Amino acid sequence: MKIPKSFLSSDFASSSGAVNVLHRDASRFLRRIASDLHLSDADVTLRLHKDSAKVAGSISLHSDSLCVLVANAKHRPGISIVYRSCRGRDDHSGGSDNFVSLAQIASDAGYRNFISNLRLVAGLQFA
Repeated sequence: MKIPKSFLSSDFASSSGAVNVLHRDASRFLRRIASDLHLSDADVTLRLHKDSAKVAGSISLHSDSLCVLVANAKHRPGISIVYRSCRGRDDHSGGSDNFVSLAQIASDAGYRNFISNLRLVAGLQFA
């Protein structure tokens, strides 16, 4: 998978335009994940989260059993990808956090492994 350039940038907080690009790219990334998990638009909810003391904006994909978060931590460059199990789309704490590196999902094999891990965490059947 090709990693969007905005995921590697360190200047998100410097301009609203950079934040908008990150949100657009993260939304596309999460929609691709949903597609690769064979989840329809009705099966998922994308949520844009406001800035906090630690995170300069994030977006998450929620299904009934999975949450995937793309976040920009203020204390380090680039973004973080976190996933966890959840019980329903309103469960914002869910199971324990699992992190995936951008380097891992940049390769085809790494991305396939990531999707397999998401299926496992979500309790989805393998296609």
